[in-house]
Amino acid sequence: MATCTDDSNPKPAQRDNILGATALVTGASRGLGAAIAQRLARDGYTVVVNYRSEAAAAAQVVDAITTAGGHAVAMQADVSSEASVVALFETLDAAGLPPLTALVNNAGIIGKGGRHLDTTDQLAIASTSDFDAVMATNVLGPLICCREAAKRMKKGAAMVNVGSISTTTGTPLLYAMSKGALLSLQRGLVATLGAQGIRINTVSPGLVVTDMTTDFFADPAVRAAVQTQYPLGRFGTPEDVAGAVAYLLSDDAGWTSGTDLRVAGGVCPQ
Repeated sequence: MATCTDDSNPKPAQRDNILGATALVTGASRGLGAAIAQRLARDGYTVVVNYRSEAAAAAQVVDAITTAGGHAVAMQADVSSEASVVALFETLDAAGLPPLTALVNNAGIIGKGGRHLDTTDQLAIASTSDFDAVMATNVLGPLICCREAAKRMKKGAAMVNVGSISTTTGTPLLYAMSKGALLSLQRGLVATLGAQGIRINTVSPGLVVTDMTTDFFADPAVRAAVQTQYPLGRFGTPEDVAGAVAYLLSDDAGWTSGTDLRVAGGVCPQ
């Protein structure tokens, strides 16, 4: 006679190769970062949910992961500050977590140079402070995170940067510039990290429905017009991006490094 089990709260499916491994996701208190953190936890990682200022939101992500049977801890750091990033990794070292095998550089800001996908008045970014803030968060932060992670990672580890298709559209200008620099950073690190057996790749999403794009989606006419540009007929979800990140961190992508994986509903580069 067959026996029954209680599947009301199933534990995440786990792969043997990532049991006892830690993934650090920056900017993981909301949006893409939260979805990526939850996906990696379901895959079996212990996840470090990094946040800058939204401690309560980060705690909710951790709670969602643990409720689903996963393992996670929240850690504060402002990735735009080198000292803060170094302190984050020192905190990680002292936390008694499994070895760090995955880094996802997700934290990023758009800047004040216009609404998301705004193609007007691009030169309104002529502010040194705005430029510095975007570049520090979107470029310097990933650079320092990669540096600190590489000190701790062993052969077989992997890093993923969250880029954007704005690198081909060029808008918003400052944001697109920073994401282009992120791709250049990746190209510069492929050989160095490869010598250590560490892979690095980028996921470049199209327009994804998150709190970062709330203002854009508030205008039904603009939303409908832009949606027609996506051959698959819809905007992306955080889970779409999380799945791509999970793939690039997995053994299925074990011979993939230095690539830019576009997750953009069929939109082709210019």
